[in-house]
Amino acid sequence: MKGTQIKFRKMAQTNGHDASNGIVFGLMNQQGKYLTAEKFGNQISVTGTSLRSKQLWTFEPEGAESSKGYLRSPQKNYLETTKTGTVTCEAEEKEVSLLFDVTVADDGRWAFKDSFGKFLAGNTERLYTTMDSKQADEYLWAIHIAGHPQCNMRSVSRKRFVHLKDDQLCANEDIPWGHDAVITLEFHRGKYAIRDSNGRYLNGESGELETTSTEECMFSIALQDTEFAFKSSSGKYLTVYGPAGKLIANKKAISRDELFALEQSKAQVMLTANNGKTASIKQGIDVTANQFLELGDFGDTETFQMEFIDGQQNQVTFLSKNKKYWTAGNKSVTSSADQISPECIFELEYEGDKIALKAHNDRYITSTSGGKLVPTGETTSDANTLFLMQLMNRPILVLRCEHGYVGLIDSNDKVQCNRGGYDAMLVEGDGQGRYRLKTSKGKSWKVDGTSHLVQSSDEGDLFLFELCSKNKMRIQASNGKYLKGDHNGVITASAGKDDRNILWEY
Repeated sequence: MKGTQIKFRKMAQTNGHDASNGIVFGLMNQQGKYLTAEKFGNQISVTGTSLRSKQLWTFEPEGAESSKGYLRSPQKNYLETTKTGTVTCEAEEKEVSLLFDVTVADDGRWAFKDSFGKFLAGNTERLYTTMDSKQADEYLWAIHIAGHPQCNMRSVSRKRFVHLKDDQLCANEDIPWGHDAVITLEFHRGKYAIRDSNGRYLNGESGELETTSTEECMFSIALQDTEFAFKSSSGKYLTVYGPAGKLIANKKAISRDELFALEQSKAQVMLTANNGKTASIKQGIDVTANQFLELGDFGDTETFQMEFIDGQQNQVTFLSKNKKYWTAGNKSVTSSADQISPECIFELEYEGDKIALKAHNDRYITSTSGGKLVPTGETTSDANTLFLMQLMNRPILVLRCEHGYVGLIDSNDKVQCNRGGYDAMLVEGDGQGRYRLKTSKGKSWKVDGTSHLVQSSDEGDLFLFELCSKNKMRIQASNGKYLKGDHNGVITASAGKDDRNILWEY
């Protein structure tokens, strides 16, 4: 076949997935079906209708500057082929005979050639290898990125992040700050649409933002190492153009200007002290809460990126727009640390719809009458140790759990959690830390009389977001219970905080 061979130079962290041991993705054939590995019996097929755990494959490159690698199943076994065209997935160790050589077609799809010179191919009837690379394109596989579709997008050449600026997507921000830097990737049968924080679609040919998706808004992706190039319907690649770094597809070949890294988008929050004033670094490096701000006055200095410590559900740091971390000193909290130290780590505790932050000295951060923040509080019974926290960079929200994405069923008003595709929901805060969620159909989330989550034409319910661990949240309904997802797709407001099925990736 004609195409381009990939040379894998390095591995890195890509959109929340540790790629040090490979690249995680789904493989979709021309019929829109996914390569699937069953949990028992090592059975494999091309029958998956959506990207779930059974469809997550890892490509492990052979080494630097090689176009070859291994395909590892979700059950940690390696795909292997025979000279006669049989495909199995039972090998537990890597062997040279299991290597596949990767070639990328002009439309971005991958072809896997085995050690016998045959191509991996598949349909709903069988998975096989063939020498005939023209056989109905069954040997070409679309790459479905496994990471969460909401991410930050960084230009490799300019080392700047993409954000919404002057009604255009531009790669000219040093740090992806605020909701305008959150990009949503929408997957449609092998191609992607790029959406801004207002839900509009990037037209590759014009570089403008459209309210509805058209063919000019669809891109195929080419993966080089852990970086991506986006090819428009015109055959040209998305690039960064001009001083502002405007995104537009006008290049015929891939250079560093056409490569983008996709990185996990972290929660950015605003904190309001008991005195009704907002935490800010507007007056310097001291974090203080001494100004009343109207909603339209909030800016970068009142927004802080909350990052969870690896493997922890309640230990966090706060990064400011000045690229410094909060540090708890003896008599103040400052935004002054270049690197994370014990003084930068806080324990996050939820107290109803408020939060408390315990510093390294086992005392709570307290707001004084003048707005100064000090680590002196002994208990959360002191109202000055409590803060209202609002999530600022998710005006559009995509949720998924271990069973799939949160989406809608066309035949009824139920909201389901086992969908292959997602519903991008509009988030409306009430200013008091609770949120209404509107579906793509303009209806609101509501818990009905049987505790089931449905979409309703009325105003809907208010929900509390409790952020916990990296890009995970608990969602508390107005009845005090947490939303729980079941494998059959049903979501109910029926669980306590200790239930394992109440974590939602955002």
